[in-house]
Amino acid sequence: MKYRKMLAKKIKRKLARIVSKETLVETYFNIPFKFYDPQVYFVNERIIEVPFVFSEISAGNKALKIFDFGCARSWISLSLASMGHTVYGIDLRHYPFQHKNLVFRKQNILDFNEKGFNIAIALSTLEHVGLGYYGEENSSSSLTEVLEKINELLVDGGRFLLTIPAGISSTDRFMRSFTPDEIEKRVESAGFSLIKSRYYLRQNFQQWLPCPRGKILEISNLPSDRKKASSGVNGAGCLVFEKTVVLPTSKKKADHFGGFST
Repeated sequence: MKYRKMLAKKIKRKLARIVSKETLVETYFNIPFKFYDPQVYFVNERIIEVPFVFSEISAGNKALKIFDFGCARSWISLSLASMGHTVYGIDLRHYPFQHKNLVFRKQNILDFNEKGFNIAIALSTLEHVGLGYYGEENSSSSLTEVLEKINELLVDGGRFLLTIPAGISSTDRFMRSFTPDEIEKRVESAGFSLIKSRYYLRQNFQQWLPCPRGKILEISNLPSDRKKASSGVNGAGCLVFEKTVVLPTSKKKADHFGGFST
């Protein structure tokens, strides 16, 4: 009996540590897999977004200066810093982790003045700009201002890696969904040229497949069509742009938008 009680306590302590670790991961990182018992219940777009970024920035590259816009709940900043790159992460929300190669700024991106970045990243971030969901000002002009700011931060020829919900054009209180033409034209108007784009759809909420550009226009990311999974969207785009035009410096409003990712 005594042995059983000791064993039961040991098992409870071990389970408590496991639950604690899982809670910690879920709190600080938006992991792609959501489980119900041992079964994967659904998979969100992080499963394609993170490999996309690493396919464009490898550990074999020379050390780069990288700007991660909307870094909260993402492990991209930490990973790239651990690969030897100098990373600046910015978000309106708190980011609790530290690394010798990582500088975190909790501030409005329009107030951020560090420049000379080789690469800028916006992972599931642009769709929230200017909607007011995270406490920033609700403004239809914010997305244009943010894109122009990112252009300003990059060196000539710098790369801009971004991911967005892709499908039927729509906007709700939380996010936008872009058609390929919409997002590509918006970014190009801020002084960028499109280098490559890839689109994906979520099938049965459990796997992500490449999707032809025309087919993605049939995908809905409305709340009613994504609520079953409770996390993520049904169509996504991964795009690479290059800074090709230096925009004239314009006065930025300090009260618009900071940065965040879902």
